[in-house]
Amino acid sequence: MEATNELLYRIALTLIPGVGDITAKKLIAYCGGVEPIFTHKKPTC
Repeated sequence: MEATNELLYRIALTLIPGVGDITAKKLIAYCGGVEPIFTHKKPTC
């Protein structure tokens, strides 16, 4: 099930306008995975 979720997040990442291969790789590296890109909460400063 976890592999399915990761695949769904990867597909969703490719559907974001303006996010290409390089940006996607940078986001994954920065956030530590695909899921945190979508689940991380924005700071409320």
